[in-house]
Amino acid sequence: MVWYRNLISNRMQKRGYSEYFAYQIFQKRWNDIVTANSKSLLQKMWAHRRGFYSNRIDLYNLTEDNYKFFLSDFTYYKLHPINNIFSRWIDDKLTMRLILEPFSEYLPEYFYHLVDGEVIRLLDCPESSGNSMEDIITLLMNYKALAVKPLAGTSGEGFVKLSHGSEGFKYNQNPTTVKVLLEKFSEWKRQNGLGTLITEFIQPHHQLAKIWPESTNSIRLSVIRRKHRKAEIINAMIRFGASVGGLIDNIGPGGFSIIDLESGRFFDSKIVKNDKLFKCTFHPDTNEPLSGIIPHWDLVKEKILQISNYIPQIISMGLDIAITETGFKILEINSHEGNTINQSYHPYLLDDPTKSFYNALILEKMQQLGQIREQSLIRKLQRKILKFFKQL
Repeated sequence: MVWYRNLISNRMQKRGYSEYFAYQIFQKRWNDIVTANSKSLLQKMWAHRRGFYSNRIDLYNLTEDNYKFFLSDFTYYKLHPINNIFSRWIDDKLTMRLILEPFSEYLPEYFYHLVDGEVIRLLDCPESSGNSMEDIITLLMNYKALAVKPLAGTSGEGFVKLSHGSEGFKYNQNPTTVKVLLEKFSEWKRQNGLGTLITEFIQPHHQLAKIWPESTNSIRLSVIRRKHRKAEIINAMIRFGASVGGLIDNIGPGGFSIIDLESGRFFDSKIVKNDKLFKCTFHPDTNEPLSGIIPHWDLVKEKILQISNYIPQIISMGLDIAITETGFKILEINSHEGNTINQSYHPYLLDDPTKSFYNALILEKMQQLGQIREQSLIRKLQRKILKFFKQL
């Protein structure tokens, strides 16, 4: 019911949530209370009163003594949008590509945009390529592999790998035909919304592909910038795909490893099962050790900081990057870098730089809410005074 949704959304906005998250957070909190079975109602209420979903109790080993060291879920969402209107620079992959043109060598090549019934050539499309669906087939045959992804979206949602080789054409890992591919292109360009991008497919560095060859095995690298300072990398982890996840390397299927920021060594690997973290020394499918050194790590740090300082208005971001044989490529940038798994290693409110960064944002949010409440009280008082004089 629309009226109910609007009522809830308005109340949640008064509590400090943005319009974007207001109803989502209410739903998630309600679902956590009603459907989550791993915790008792008392445990769920204990977590919610302190700003956390109930699954964080085990994930963070929350206690009455340590919960204040963690940036809570509900507080984190109240800070949205951290980057204000500047998040638009990175919220979709095409704008990001245009904004970061000076660093194009660290981005995938962008070939086509399928949108509003058109096939639009993008800035990296070869001059010999036209703007027909058949031209995409030709490009695929020349490049051997292409990536298809929604213009906006995260977590690998909607990602498709197209490939061509001695065994013919493949859609993800399944054999297909030119006819089927042309039908898919036609479907993508007819879809409503922001459209679909066709870009270079990034092949992972052979050392990382050895652990799991079917996914990019991307690195999530978190960056913040405190006021009057340069950007700082606060944490990094590498995520591996697995047979259950196919081409996607989100947290979970193949395990993830923390990365030492100084040396680039990845270690202390874990896997997520039923909202709990378990040690995972070897990849569940290939049995390769989930440890080693990230190739080109010094280059990654140097260039990511240069890029972050090039767009200083973006004060918080999570960059997903793929390590290649010659360097790295930025796959996407998330305006909210995520606070969940990272804090299982080190709470954000324990020490700097994250403690001072987030405390400053929390203080600013509290001041904004105070001003809003003050203005609301003034308006109520004005209405009462007006009503009083009307009755005279």
